[in-house]
Amino acid sequence: PLLIQGPVANVWKAVTDARSIEEFMWGTHVRSDWKAGSGITFEGVYQGKAYKDKGTILEIEKEKRIKYTFLSGGNEARPENYTVITYDVSEKDGLTTISVTQEGAKDQKALEHSKQGWKSILDSLKKIVEKQNPGVLR
Repeated sequence: PLLIQGPVANVWKAVTDARSIEEFMWGTHVRSDWKAGSGITFEGVYQGKAYKDKGTILEIEKEKRIKYTFLSGGNEARPENYTVITYDVSEKDGLTTISVTQEGAKDQKALEHSKQGWKSILDSLKKIVEKQNPGVLR
């Protein structure tokens, strides 16, 4: 889990706002209406190659949890190719804790790659949210 100096409302807005997501997820364009059962798409360019990934929102509770399936665009749409990603957020005394879990990595190498990616994403998210709270002691 990562601790962010700022209210949960600011963290929630960042993880569900297309412009914020683009900023902390390396230019990824995300589209969704953020409702359970709805689709979610991720589009962009990574290492010079265009991608389009997709999933379905399984569960969403405002300012608490987002859980969705995820299929990388390079994979066939078979159950074993999907992962499940969950963001959990909570606030205490103006500090927000966020954790991301990803279930269904194909192997240890894929798991390690995902861990490094999520660490980078969450570090960027933290900077964005804390930038919105000037005057907070760091």
